[in-house]
Amino acid sequence: MLRTIIALIVAFCAAGSIQSAEVLLSWKPDDRGVLRGWRTGKGWRACSGREGVWKGESNGLDAHLESPPFELVVGDRDYVELECRVSTTGWVSAHFRGNDVKGICSSQILVRKSDEFQNVRFYPPWADSRKLNWMRFDWRESTKVEIRGIRICRMTEELKTDTAWDLTAEGQRRRVLADNSGNYLKASKSGIAFETRDAPPFVALNGLRIDADTDSWLTVTMSADRGVHGGFSYEPGPSPGPDGKPLKRQWNTFSIRADSRLHTYNIWLGDYWLVKGPKQLDKRKQHFVTGTFEGRMRSLYLVPSFAWESCGEVKSVSIGDKPTGPPLAVIEYAGPAASMYRRGERGPFAVRVRNMGGRVLKDIKIKAQGDEGFSFETAELKARRSEIPPGEVETFFFHGTPAQVGVQDISVSLNAAGADSTDSTFQCNVYPRIDLPRGKIPEPNPLRTPYHIASYYFPGWAALDNGGLHWATIPGLAERRPALGYYKQESLVPAEWDIKWAVEHGINELVVLWYFHNHKYRYPFIENYFLNARNLKHIKFCVMWCNPRNPWWKYDEKDFKTIIRMWIDRYFSHPSYRKTEDGRPVAYVLAGYNLLLNYGEEKAIELMDWADDEARKAGYPGIYWIAAQHGGEYYRTADAELYGRMNIRQFTLYNINGLAGPAYPGYQSTAAEHVLTGAPEVWKRFSLPAMLPVFCGWSSRAWSGWNGSVVTGFTPEKFEDHLRDAKRFLDATGRKDLLIDCWNEWGEGEILAPHAHYGFRMLEAIPKVFAPNETPRPPIVPEDVGMQVPQSPGLWKYVEKPAIEP
Repeated sequence: MLRTIIALIVAFCAAGSIQSAEVLLSWKPDDRGVLRGWRTGKGWRACSGREGVWKGESNGLDAHLESPPFELVVGDRDYVELECRVSTTGWVSAHFRGNDVKGICSSQILVRKSDEFQNVRFYPPWADSRKLNWMRFDWRESTKVEIRGIRICRMTEELKTDTAWDLTAEGQRRRVLADNSGNYLKASKSGIAFETRDAPPFVALNGLRIDADTDSWLTVTMSADRGVHGGFSYEPGPSPGPDGKPLKRQWNTFSIRADSRLHTYNIWLGDYWLVKGPKQLDKRKQHFVTGTFEGRMRSLYLVPSFAWESCGEVKSVSIGDKPTGPPLAVIEYAGPAASMYRRGERGPFAVRVRNMGGRVLKDIKIKAQGDEGFSFETAELKARRSEIPPGEVETFFFHGTPAQVGVQDISVSLNAAGADSTDSTFQCNVYPRIDLPRGKIPEPNPLRTPYHIASYYFPGWAALDNGGLHWATIPGLAERRPALGYYKQESLVPAEWDIKWAVEHGINELVVLWYFHNHKYRYPFIENYFLNARNLKHIKFCVMWCNPRNPWWKYDEKDFKTIIRMWIDRYFSHPSYRKTEDGRPVAYVLAGYNLLLNYGEEKAIELMDWADDEARKAGYPGIYWIAAQHGGEYYRTADAELYGRMNIRQFTLYNINGLAGPAYPGYQSTAAEHVLTGAPEVWKRFSLPAMLPVFCGWSSRAWSGWNGSVVTGFTPEKFEDHLRDAKRFLDATGRKDLLIDCWNEWGEGEILAPHAHYGFRMLEAIPKVFAPNETPRPPIVPEDVGMQVPQSPGLWKYVEKPAIEP
């Protein structure tokens, strides 16, 4: 079982310490503020200092401080303390290297904006008797930094055994608060109170020595007034992960009820691949995995809520071999289970319930109530099972019939034996009934706009029997069900419906994601299906190579040349392929800097010149390249000159969410407000002309389970506000180009195409902003014309079929 040995939290007197620590090694700026022996990276400006304080301004790109050489033997009672203050809340990473092991171990922590100096502590994944000789700190955000000291410390008191943290006990509460400087925490009657300001609060429990064995339940008693997710992370011990490399801190999320009441949440660590044991089948990816929760845990962080402006209390935290407390129903989704609802026609609704409590959730009853005339059938709920064990989830379906047209407000309430009742509200857009000819996709009626609006298009929804695994988890999320169902990509019908819906809502280009790796072309969707679409003449398309560098994929010079020749031979001459005014075919690369990493700067420039030569031989003036960077990765905004030598003319992102919330990149749950308010600041940082990246949602939960990341609180109304921000930015800069991510990324939750959760409401926001004087095109789905869309064969061999098929 998990054997938990907790070290009493240490802090220096300046931070209100309640126990002492031995300083093993320290660096302190001299009277002139010089941090002797430490070197600065290129990302610093205005470095100065005086009276024992070093000062610098980070540009957020390559701002690091690197130590002079030293030799020190450290153990798991040792930690690093950085005495500093910053002007902007953001992440600081600490990296360490020793002469007795290969590679670098790392730790990171969120440092809050503060007027006072803070003692920020890192508990890296060190083994006993590790020999350190180097360390470095990296600032990931633009901020002013002041440093008063850097220390490596050792706890002097004996480690004490404990298995739980009772934060109502004065001693434990004081120790935790002393070690959480600047984390927006304070003592309360029920334990520790928290509030969210510029970033989510966390409760850090440091100095741990948790050995992984059989205990697999994390139990937290807390309250929150907003949000859908809490979270936790741990600093792993010295044992390597499955790939032999040191494990890194990873944030994980769990479902909560934001009703300001104390609830006991039980989180099964097996959902996060954290339970050590035999291999188990991972349904998300159809292969066997083992848990990574091995060795020792050195610190545990708890985030009570990721929501914007949330507050609440944390009463206790424990780790054990079984869940505790009463059953606790958390509604993860309540809403439509189909993409189209017409007046007077019966349609399905879904309620997904997770039991976060300690006992079985049973005798579940759901009631629904809507606007006048909306009738519901909830007497007999449809589900695969009627009871939900602790830590598990079930989706319940029922039907309703609307009598009114327009956006309808609906509420559901859930009751179960021995559990508190809970409720949820949602909206359903109801359209008039429509009479159309049967068996034929109506010809598109394109909506005109003076702006060039593109969207990424993912072609990987192949049949499972043909090796496509992407559909495997989508049926478990009722809100993701496409208007086309779980369609067979190897058919003309999905492409023709997508083209119709896109052009009738102002989208005039699809950027088709194009995969060639390990010396093989993947997903031959364009040549086999897309180019044969009967309505392709109404839209432009181009290709984006994904991805010229990847840890699992291989590329060489021959691959690059094969790709360019394929594009020239197969796509560039097509009348619907997008070209610039001077006739250059447009091509994207995800990501531009990956070309440099894979081939090296000199070879990358040589290959891009070669590609231009090949295009000219085929009769084109060259290729117009656009670099699309991953939103969560470092991207080169200052290298316009280098990109110019590579013939890259424009810049964009593949999803902006990883960059637009500066305090969130390390977390797995991000409030939509952080992404949307941060997006204009990200747009300003581009050094090349922007194909302006616009966000339409993110949740990779379908593919990655609880290890996936999600942006919460994003709605069609927020999407419309985001589009208005984009339009203002374009108008102010005199440009017309924007790129919405993504049309049909069902696994990552980037969805413009009509689907159950929002129907056509995301698409309808586009003409409201960019073509307000155009008459809206009436939305039509296959059922309106009596058409059956070919479905992916073999799907139900791999996953459980939902209780109903809408």
